Amino acid sequence: MDISADATLSSLSQEGKINLSDVVDNIIMTAIKKEVRQVHDHKIWQRNDGRWCTYLRSKEGKRRLIVRADEKDLYMLLADNYEIDYKIPNTLIQGDSCTKKKERHTQKTPELTLAGLYDEWIQYRYKTVSREDTVRRNAYHWQQFYLHEPISLELINKPIKELTTIDLEIWIKSIIKKNSLDKRTYYNMSLPVRDMLRYAYKKGLISTNPMIGLEIRRDLFRATEKPLPETQVFNNTEVEALINYAFKRYHQQRGKGNIAMMIPVLFLTGLRLGEISAIRWTDIHPDHIHVCRIYGRCSELDEKDSDYWFDSYKIVDRLKKNAPPRDVQITEEDYHFFQWLKEKQEERGESCEYIFSDQNGDHPAPGSVDSAIRRYCRALEILPRSSHKCRKTYVSRLLTSGMNVDRVRRQVGHKSEKTTLGSYCFDIRDSCENNAILRQARPNCDYMTDL
Repeated sequence: MDISADATLSSLSQEGKINLSDVVDNIIMTAIKKEVRQVHDHKIWQRNDGRWCTYLRSKEGKRRLIVRADEKDLYMLLADNYEIDYKIPNTLIQGDSCTKKKERHTQKTPELTLAGLYDEWIQYRYKTVSREDTVRRNAYHWQQFYLHEPISLELINKPIKELTTIDLEIWIKSIIKKNSLDKRTYYNMSLPVRDMLRYAYKKGLISTNPMIGLEIRRDLFRATEKPLPETQVFNNTEVEALINYAFKRYHQQRGKGNIAMMIPVLFLTGLRLGEISAIRWTDIHPDHIHVCRIYGRCSELDEKDSDYWFDSYKIVDRLKKNAPPRDVQITEEDYHFFQWLKEKQEERGESCEYIFSDQNGDHPAPGSVDSAIRRYCRALEILPRSSHKCRKTYVSRLLTSGMNVDRVRRQVGHKSEKTTLGSYCFDIRDSCENNAILRQARPNCDYMTDL
């Protein structure tokens, strides 16, 4: 895109009557806006908070919202997206050459900050970390605890070379107290600054890492208590009611999709929702299910815009946290249930290699099963809980029934028994059942019997 300008501007600039840099910026922006509007088919508007917005199409054709702090930044991004080139008039460059040279000698190069390093670091992390969902979580925490947290703004805009251990200590303790963080949340929150400083040190941008030697007392963290069982698992009566209701809903739908049948499978196998969605008929065996893939969100970081991720849902040949494939033991009754599902699929004239599908024959949407189980709970006047609570219920039932904890761990794919016992073991009995156990365990005493 060529920009013509009157040579008179150069002489006016030299006489000090106008600021040629401002004139150049205005000419360029006027031309950019004109060309962007010719190719950009979405509305550009300013929100109530002063920021400028529009939409762009991703590589897959999906529409995504773009937000920038000011109008100029938004148009420059659109110009780069549409590969609009622009040239500064030679007369302006030559006429202002002395001024430009002087500015280059007098202006200092801005010192690098954490905010300035973020784009480079997140791209590096995306290329070096094995799980993209981990990097996606890091990006979310950067938005939550840094860009949108007043306490953090001073820290991330301070030159990295000037950051001290004291600065970091004061910042971390302030964040912990303000947000009442537990230890786990603190670890996730602080990862961006910890890893950015490690990256800066490895790259030679800083001579020492101020994070080294920083100590955080445990008593600063919010103490976490184990949740109540009624919020984490379903008791025996609730499990039976939900399974029966799921069968009822399946028959009412007359075979249009079989999402309702995923709920019994959740209780019978303890599989993750993404694992169930990815089960093929060839994975079902008389005594076990071979679990080797998962259906879930795959995120791709935009190379040009580190604030945007391309999301898609698909089957991937790996499990959560890259865990190895496992065989989940099932009973003979469980196997007959899967055979019944296959017969129903054949009756409908379907030939899908995967067991579960929605009414359109596609993989169930990520939130469809979770929404279904919550609806069923409300219909049965049961406290609504997520589909993941079915998995916790499965673990708790096995442990309550006496299965060895290591066998349970392997059955559900946990790396550590600590996770199995600490996060998945809850009391699944109701008050009547526990009262009966208390009576049975009560010591016999003749004196108390006569009371």
